[in-house]
Amino acid sequence: QARRTEFGEGSSTLKAVLVEKPICHDLGSAWRLVQAAEAAGVKVLVGHQRRHSAYVRKAREVVQDSDFGTLRGLSAEFVLLKPESYFQPSDLRVGWRCQKNKGGPVLINLIHDVDLLRYITGREV
Repeated sequence: QARRTEFGEGSSTLKAVLVEKPICHDLGSAWRLVQAAEAAGVKVLVGHQRRHSAYVRKAREVVQDSDFGTLRGLSAEFVLLKPESYFQPSDLRVGWRCQKNKGGPVLINLIHDVDLLRYITGREV
């Protein structure tokens, strides 16, 4: 997935950009994207759809309730079955998911788990 790191003329009307993960193929490109967005006054949003699950909302409600007590630790597991088409090395759109040194499921999915930990607990993790 190619990501542009400039917003061009007329970007003053652009308020936000929703990107999929990974936002870029390397840290340098991601940093340039963030800098360009900040310079143009454009918000960059990464889709975190798992927050909208009824189970996740309930977990957040329980953990953040004052009756829950002090949170001392958290162990969580989130499991989804990905279809075979998700990991097709011959498909140029998704083949990178199977390549060495591209992050694979860790890069693609771990961000969701970290986001959920932050969202449910209301804390940085």
